[in-house]
Amino acid sequence: MTGMVRRAAAASRGGPFTICYATKFGLFAWMALIHFFLVPRLEMSSPIYWFIMQIGMILGFIVSYPPNWYLVLSGVKPGM
Repeated sequence: MTGMVRRAAAASRGGPFTICYATKFGLFAWMALIHFFLVPRLEMSSPIYWFIMQIGMILGFIVSYPPNWYLVLSGVKPGM
C-alpha cells in the first residue's frame, strides 16, 4: 500500500502540481495587487470582489498555459 501511495505522489509532482500552482500564482498575485494597491477593503459579498476574482481566474489561466503547453509537448502530461 505504501509503495502505491509513493508512486502516485511521485507521478503527480510533474503535471498537476506545476499547473495547479501556476494557476494559483496568477490568481493570488492579482488579488494581492488589488488588495494592497487599489481597493484594500473589499467585502466578499460585493459584486466588485467577485468581478475582480473572475479577472484573477482569467489571469491564472493565462499564467498556467505556457507550463501546461510545455508539459504536453515534453510528454509529461497527456494532451486532450
